[in-house]
Amino acid sequence: NASDISIAMNGYSIIGPGIQSTKSGIIVPDVDNVTVYGPGRIVAFQSGIFATGSNKVGVSSIFLDDNRIGVYLTGATNSTLEYNMMRNNELGIAAHSSRDILSNENYFYDNSLAGISFINTGDSTIALNYINGSQNGIFTDPSSFSNDISFNFLRNIIDINSANGLPNDITN
Repeated sequence: NASDISIAMNGYSIIGPGIQSTKSGIIVPDVDNVTVYGPGRIVAFQSGIFATGSNKVGVSSIFLDDNRIGVYLTGATNSTLEYNMMRNNELGIAAHSSRDILSNENYFYDNSLAGISFINTGDSTIALNYINGSQNGIFTDPSSFSNDISFNFLRNIIDINSANGLPNDITN
């Protein structure tokens, strides 16, 4: 609950009570410049990392598995998610009402609903990720805007789902 801090996992795991709980492994509430970096593992939470109203959140080299949501960003800005492994979650990354998110070189495998889900999220970049085995590789809703999705490896039932199957607006 402080700005300008780093959390080094140092190879340790944070193990929760299960995805049916309301618990999060790490919560970053309304603060700036917080970094969580590994190696390390966060498993069995409703959300592995939950950032709300925060600016400049960084998550790197973390293994997030068997959570409902690996990383959940709501009202967050300028967040960077790099070199993480998100496996067997319902959602790997979920961003709601956020902007300037960078998802770069992450590995998503068997996240049941989606690897990445953007709801009302804009000015963000999804690049160089490996997303495999999800219902939706990348999901964006109609209120998401100006997102750059490029150079990803996608192998899912639906690779890019722009508002439940509506055609992609390539001008936006």
